[in-house]
Amino acid sequence: MTLDPRPTAPEATHITTDCGQDGRRVVVATLFLPFTARPFSGPESPPDLAVHLPWPGMGTATLASENASVLTSDTNWGIAYAHPSPFSVSHQPGAGLAARSGATVFTQTDPNQTPTTPVSSQTTTFQSLRLRRSSGGSLASAPASAGHDHTASAVPQTTHAPSFVIEQSALGNIGLQNAVEAVVAGLPPPSAPFRSRIWLGALGRDPTAHWDPSLQVSVEAAMRKRNCIPVFLSEEQLDGHYNQFCKQVLWKPFHYQLPDYPKGHAYEEHAWTQYVQVNRMFAEAIVKNHESKDIIWVNDYHLMLVPGMVRQMIPDATIGFFLHIPFPSSEIFRCLHVRKQILEGILGADLVGFQTYSFLRHFLMTCTRLLSLDSTPRGIQLENNVVKVGMFPIGINMAALNEKRMRVDVHEMEMSLREKYAGKKVLIGRDKNDYVKGVRQKMLAFEAFLTQRKDFQSKVVLIQVALSTTEENENESQVNEIVSRINSKFGTIEYVPVVYLQQDISFSHYLALLSMADACLITSLRDGMNLTSHEYVVCQGVKKSPLIISEFAGTYTSLGAALRVNPWDTQEVADAIYDALTMSDEEKGQRWSEMFQYVSTHTAQHFVGKFLEEVPTEHEELITSMIPILNAEEIAKAYEGAQRRILFLDYDGTLTIAANEDDSLTETGFEVPGSTVGLIRQLAAVPQNLVYIMSGRRRKDLNQFIELPNVGLCAENGCFVSFANQHKWQTMLTDQDMSWRKQVIDIFEYYTDRTPGSFVQQNDISIIWHFGQADASFGAWQALECHNHIQNALGTSYPITILAKKTKIEIFPRNVNKGRLCRRILEFHFQGGKLGKRASFQHQQRERDSITRNMSDAIRQQSIAHGFEVKIPASVLAGVAAIRQSPKFSTSGSFSSTVAAMSPAGGPFGSPSLVFDFVLCIGDDRADEVMFEQLHQLDTPLAGPSSGAASPTSPGAGHGLMSVFETVATTSDAAGTTLTGLGLSPSPLQNAYAHVTGLQVVTATVGSKSSGARYHVPGVQDVLDLLVRLTSVPSI
Repeated sequence: MTLDPRPTAPEATHITTDCGQDGRRVVVATLFLPFTARPFSGPESPPDLAVHLPWPGMGTATLASENASVLTSDTNWGIAYAHPSPFSVSHQPGAGLAARSGATVFTQTDPNQTPTTPVSSQTTTFQSLRLRRSSGGSLASAPASAGHDHTASAVPQTTHAPSFVIEQSALGNIGLQNAVEAVVAGLPPPSAPFRSRIWLGALGRDPTAHWDPSLQVSVEAAMRKRNCIPVFLSEEQLDGHYNQFCKQVLWKPFHYQLPDYPKGHAYEEHAWTQYVQVNRMFAEAIVKNHESKDIIWVNDYHLMLVPGMVRQMIPDATIGFFLHIPFPSSEIFRCLHVRKQILEGILGADLVGFQTYSFLRHFLMTCTRLLSLDSTPRGIQLENNVVKVGMFPIGINMAALNEKRMRVDVHEMEMSLREKYAGKKVLIGRDKNDYVKGVRQKMLAFEAFLTQRKDFQSKVVLIQVALSTTEENENESQVNEIVSRINSKFGTIEYVPVVYLQQDISFSHYLALLSMADACLITSLRDGMNLTSHEYVVCQGVKKSPLIISEFAGTYTSLGAALRVNPWDTQEVADAIYDALTMSDEEKGQRWSEMFQYVSTHTAQHFVGKFLEEVPTEHEELITSMIPILNAEEIAKAYEGAQRRILFLDYDGTLTIAANEDDSLTETGFEVPGSTVGLIRQLAAVPQNLVYIMSGRRRKDLNQFIELPNVGLCAENGCFVSFANQHKWQTMLTDQDMSWRKQVIDIFEYYTDRTPGSFVQQNDISIIWHFGQADASFGAWQALECHNHIQNALGTSYPITILAKKTKIEIFPRNVNKGRLCRRILEFHFQGGKLGKRASFQHQQRERDSITRNMSDAIRQQSIAHGFEVKIPASVLAGVAAIRQSPKFSTSGSFSSTVAAMSPAGGPFGSPSLVFDFVLCIGDDRADEVMFEQLHQLDTPLAGPSSGAASPTSPGAGHGLMSVFETVATTSDAAGTTLTGLGLSPSPLQNAYAHVTGLQVVTATVGSKSSGARYHVPGVQDVLDLLVRLTSVPSI
């Protein structure tokens, strides 16, 4: 499929990298880079350079040099390169760092002077990286390690511009950095989804846009050597984007705090303007450095507009977006004044990833409610494509964490802590002292526990590490007050119930605490993915102590064996503390084993690998699923060669331009244009043809067609049918509960009173609310509210279908639609024009529908638990086997003799059993998609590619009621049984059409958009031109 030409983009600057066998490179866009740069002017303030490893809870780690040689003088600084070998540490809950290059001093040299040469180029270790200046301005060299030659050499005196230092940054998403670098370093999984990565982001919270252009060029060149592309931001941009919009406007509602704009409308608009500017700068940087096979991975709420911006500039780009924080419910998200722009920006991605299923579900519901978009559990339906969504829980780098745990200092600290708290139970908590972390609720619960469980007083200690935060924190004073109250009430000279550390501790100390704890207490009020729980499970390999976790933490649904609590329920948390401290060793072991199984399989590497495998896959599916235009001449040839033909044609939007129906709502119905009636009459006059008008209109609106020979009709989206040559209406509903109608009418009238220009249309069965004559924006908004109202109030209680269109909302029974009616029509003619023989079809369909529902439920449940890896339960497979053995379930040859006995040369409507070898279906909206789905079953094999080939006129695979079977037809359960092995056979109708020679099933949607149809027709006039072309084909 040829894509639209790419719009003019900034000139690309390529970074030469080894992209491996598959040539894939991932561009990781995140607000802050793993490295930062800072200028210095020396020699008055020589840099005492240390790599600052960004480990929350560890403080600043200085890597003292034992090996590095440094050249200094009174007038200038030389160039020193330090290239540490890869090492792995953990510096965020659940993360391990595959180290990059350490701190490096660069000096810009006057181009007219002799370039400064490196003093040393050597490999240093974790303990050996510090650049320092000696006293007296002489050359200095630190003691050399064995096996290394650290000879310092003289450097010519030169005139230098301001120098700069590159060092590892303490900012950014450290967990993401660890995960990506772990895969790059070759850690499991062995088959990485990419072979190189480029980081794109800002250099830190300090402004860099004011730097001299020559300095920016030098810094960028140095950063590129570290696989980083810097974006230089001004102070105004950083403050407006990060401090104001991200932290004040976005962070709060995303964590279920209503936004607060104390500085008024101007503050809000200024922050939004800076947010847009920064996102655009990131998008332009991505486009400038783009290569054809790049996977663009945009991360987190700081850059939610970037996917849409990049999509506008590079329509065929492979883009993934991952949100690392919670996505709130639609009722909270709708409070944002720029909610539409944010959603549209995210929807520029091919795949949108979330940490948990609840976040994913909130996003789908928000897009449906605020943008009026259709959604499924797997994606959002846009006009021209489907944006897929997925759940990708992040994990920890277990190999790196275990390596750190084995260090001697960790063991010594653990022994010291055990000795210090001998005879006492120790609870561990480690959180930022933010409101959303629930430290206050934790303290209140611990206070209640000590108050109620007097036998535990003086025997239990809560060690709470409160990590520093840059945000203004009103919660801190409240926590301090509660801690003081607990310690004064229950403490003694020898016993302090709460050890409250408002400081960062070393990572070794942190690991020692996790290893010796008797329980870990996490009471987040709202959290993305609290990986402290994962690290705790790994560290508890010996003690296997229980974990208490909030139901509002991201890991809540994953760690089912943890003691799960509502942090707002003080008593429940207090009881959980008691249960954890009194739990038997056997139960502890069982719970720990279950949690460890999850943590050890859902690692940081698994997270990166899974997401980056899905992004290009979804992109390729989108490209291959783009619907080709219908070639009228090829269809005419297939039509001419067919012996029996049936045409299913939608009316509004297909045979005529869709208009507001209120203009034609009269007691006698509306007037069908004479040209349309004449065209249908011509098509139906061909002896080999049957034509069905599939409409959502009333029966009286279609009466002008009812007397036409060989013409059948569908009214109210499948509620009524007039079979060809029957000339009378029949209902498709029997014993239908219509109690929903009154409630729907009440809701529609409620919105009619509040929407000038709207009105309610009550048909025989369906009910329609028209808002096409209302103000466009207000009517659309009211329609969205009305749709949500009906869905929430009636959607789960009554069997109804809610069909939202551009100018109306239709409600009709769930068990009727155009797709089901298409099947009924084909069965009617297959059975010689009789409906009395449908019992076996009904029986079999009910059984099939039951299995389909069971299997769909099983797949949905397994997808949540296994990251969309389908596993078919044995119970479902047994049900399939039972259906196959049912006496009313057809075998593969049941109808072959009937079909073979049909005489091709005979009159097509004289046969007692009739099948068609040419099926044409054209429609334009959601109501017609079920027709495409149903008709694709006619030429879609049940058991996969080995069962047969698709029609030559069918470029894409069909999707139908049997698609769930097709999806898993070759998927084994635990015992290796497959559906194919069970021999699940097609329905009688499918089996009959499987024996039709040269079967052509052509489905087309009107307009270029995402659809289940196999082709698209540009517009209504093109549909009419096609039908006119078919009338000119000579009869056989």
